Amino acid sequence: MEEFEQQVFKTSAFYRLGLSLISPKRFLVQTVNGEATVCLGSAQTVEFSYSITQLGERRLGNIDASCGIMRVMPNGIELRVIPPTQGKYDLKIFAKLLDSKESYTWVCSYQVDCPEPKVHDRLPANPFSFWGLHWTARCMGISQCSCSEGLITAPDGCALLHFQTSRPLSATYKLIHGDYDSDVSKRCIVSQIGEGKLDCNIVLLTKGYYRLSVFVKPYSQDSSYQNICNCLIYCPNPVNQNELFPANLSNHCGPGIRTKEVGFNQASHPEPVINTPHGKCNITFQTVRDVEVTATLTRDEASAEGCPLERHTLCTHTKNKVSISVSLPASGVYKLGIFVRPEDEEDFGHVCDYVIRCSAESRGPPFPRMYDTWKKGCVIFEPRSGVLPATKWVRFRVRIPRAHRVFLIGESMDELSLSKSRVWEGNVFTGPARSQLKLAANLDRLSPMVSVMSCFEVGGVISNMIHE
Repeated sequence: MEEFEQQVFKTSAFYRLGLSLISPKRFLVQTVNGEATVCLGSAQTVEFSYSITQLGERRLGNIDASCGIMRVMPNGIELRVIPPTQGKYDLKIFAKLLDSKESYTWVCSYQVDCPEPKVHDRLPANPFSFWGLHWTARCMGISQCSCSEGLITAPDGCALLHFQTSRPLSATYKLIHGDYDSDVSKRCIVSQIGEGKLDCNIVLLTKGYYRLSVFVKPYSQDSSYQNICNCLIYCPNPVNQNELFPANLSNHCGPGIRTKEVGFNQASHPEPVINTPHGKCNITFQTVRDVEVTATLTRDEASAEGCPLERHTLCTHTKNKVSISVSLPASGVYKLGIFVRPEDEEDFGHVCDYVIRCSAESRGPPFPRMYDTWKKGCVIFEPRSGVLPATKWVRFRVRIPRAHRVFLIGESMDELSLSKSRVWEGNVFTGPARSQLKLAANLDRLSPMVSVMSCFEVGGVISNMIHE
């Protein structure tokens, strides 16, 4: 009779759903170091849920589900119960067949005795009940996950979640912490959608536990996202708020499926986050399609620089290579958006974003101002700075396809010479401060007209600051 009374209470639904007890096999479970673990087996594809209720005169009633960590596997569940206070608790487990429209049915009960609770930060609520990678993720196209167990530790406030995929997928993420609003949470995540992989870079601003929920759907299909993974992240040492990612990043950061769709391959920077201690970087792609390329540089913090941020990027497109050069005016975190326009279309379309972290103390100079006449094939070798010293001789070297003559127009009009390597070059006197020097080309042999290609500022406060 004593052994019978210690058996786990099981309802008829327990047997109907083909469930089995793995451990423990007795009704009363005592916590060890403030935790108790229950494991059930399943012969069918079953979904689970649970509830925890404190017993006794000072009972708290229903306990938040965050006091349990449930991992769902193809053949059952593992449920870790972490009672919030000392006392006895009623643990009820519910189940239903996968994809069943019926509600969850009570299948079994345990009583958990906690003589000494575990001291820990409060766990985030999880409306999806399970933690880790759901076993149905394989059916969605997830073949492997770096967080299949459901727990990530971010010792320096940074974490990377990686999925291997068997087919193209789109993904979105939701980071939950008690002190965060949605705007801050979105700035903690950088998403990369690649061929055969999904990556999520995370930064954390507060010590404690976080929930990261992952939702996927087939790429390019107009279907709803499905939750396939929930990670419990612990952060003992958060990052500084200045390390937040830029706002309004797209889900396509870094090279991936979308860059390949527009014919961009062999990216020089395969990761979506670029760290530059010198304030400069040069992002390149090999390309096989005839497209125009442009880039936008933005920063969440207000800038007091003299030149707009658009002057701090320079796109160069040769026959089979695209280069996007960046020269940053100050330290900080920037968003670089890349856009392309196919030859047969009118508008530019977004391709991807990069996050650029700059720790340089010196200011990077702006590039020359480029006009619409600066087309594919045009290359400026020197000078790369758009602000030149006053009353100095400066070496110019440029390549301009279809140009018959090339000039620098300032106080005088100086013509460059064409070298054997098809580069226009020559030494030009810049002239006085607060003036401009314009690069122009004659593109029609039968016309004396010239087209202005780019413009340089001469002298001034910015120039002195750069060249000191």
